[in-house]
Amino acid sequence: MKNLKSFAVIAAGVVAAAMLTGCGGTTVDTDALVQSLLNDVSYTQELTQLTEEQVENYITMEDEVEVVMYMGSGSTAEEFAVFTAKDADTALTMKANVEMFLDDQAASFEAYIPEEAKRVEDAVVVQNGNYVVFCVSDDAAKAESVIKEAFEQ
Repeated sequence: MKNLKSFAVIAAGVVAAAMLTGCGGTTVDTDALVQSLLNDVSYTQELTQLTEEQVENYITMEDEVEVVMYMGSGSTAEEFAVFTAKDADTALTMKANVEMFLDDQAASFEAYIPEEAKRVEDAVVVQNGNYVVFCVSDDAAKAESVIKEAFEQ
């Protein structure tokens, strides 16, 4: 019986560890990531931070998701956002919402500034644990590097 109890305790520990790593155990310094995306990635115009209410005008937000989003004036498609969800499942849903938003952006720009539609099509979109990050910039390789580095820390 003692062995069975020990096994149960060990098994519970293994399951808890698996849940942490598989379901959002990654912790990201979102403030540092936002600053890196803002300062280390090239944009052709100055980006402005949106309020959460403004973000909701563009992207369907799930419950218990925090967001920091920067966007250009609208004459370019340049923008980025960092979403922090309550769990990995919610983050997956947010990623789908972001992809729908980007599809709509590409279609919209295709009609009047086709070169911006290409920029949107090349957007970097990453979901890792509870986080979703996207960036639209001509500097997609640098954006991807900044995002990857944030998740490795």
